[in-house]
Amino acid sequence: MIPLQHELPKGLSRIEGIPGGLASRCDMLDEITLLQGMPYDDLMLISEHLIACAAPSGVYLLREGEQGETMFFLVDGELAIRKECAQGEERLLTTIRTGKTVGEMSLIDQYPHSASVMTSSPVRLLLLTRAGLESLRKAHPRVAYDLLQAITRLLSFRLRQTSGKLIDHI
Repeated sequence: MIPLQHELPKGLSRIEGIPGGLASRCDMLDEITLLQGMPYDDLMLISEHLIACAAPSGVYLLREGEQGETMFFLVDGELAIRKECAQGEERLLTTIRTGKTVGEMSLIDQYPHSASVMTSSPVRLLLLTRAGLESLRKAHPRVAYDLLQAITRLLSFRLRQTSGKLIDHI
């Protein structure tokens, strides 16, 4: 289990006492695109290492250039992905909707965030910290491996998408 005292990003509040407990958290995970096809028992094991949170609209979950160690599973709501342009202002890159994830790159590579993520509506999230991932790896290595493999496939897919879009501008 992850430490209960883990500090949350400013503006997030921990959701305590989710009706159904781990099973409910597991049902939330079942809606996450990244995890579709994973056995329910594995989702249950992953959910033991997550923190359930909520945030109102307008809260920054991640800031470009800052160090991070948290991956967010978006259970409900919308997130705005923003990137600073050459003029120093933030521009909207895309909107992320229910069932998607953000923060996986920094969770894995430990580099600063490549973009900012802001809530654009009230949201419910499940957080996986680096400590939570490490705890999962120690307790259930195969499940952690399968989760990391799913994250790797997602990152590979996004890179292929970006490369496809970039070629039109070269």
